[in-house]
Amino acid sequence: MTQQELIDALRPLLRFAIASRLKIAKSDYDTSLDTQTAVNHCLTNVMALGYNPDVESATKEICDFRFFGDDLDKATLAEIRTEMVATNNTFPAEVAAYAKAHEMLRQGISPDEVMESVRPLIFVDDAYKA
Repeated sequence: MTQQELIDALRPLLRFAIASRLKIAKSDYDTSLDTQTAVNHCLTNVMALGYNPDVESATKEICDFRFFGDDLDKATLAEIRTEMVATNNTFPAEVAAYAKAHEMLRQGISPDEVMESVRPLIFVDDAYKA
């Protein structure tokens, strides 16, 4: 497994974990583009929180990502920071798993070993495993 293959395997796993934690039925996830978009929005936040050292850095990254580096007013920044804190509180296992994967890769651990290590940290409802 390459590093890119690991990331490609982690993304759907994290999507399904997020949907599971939000108690979204698999049939709803499969048939609703709005639901998939909302889960992907959470996934982006989870990944930013896992990749960055703190909520402030993750908030800045998300602002740069969503607004292409434009200066934002304080209310928008506060809203995004609140969203990031909520994501961190709602998906702690997913954030921790992604952070661990990122740290292990930085340490030069093989992607196969990383997946073996973080997979047990991510809960996915049985309906999403089929």
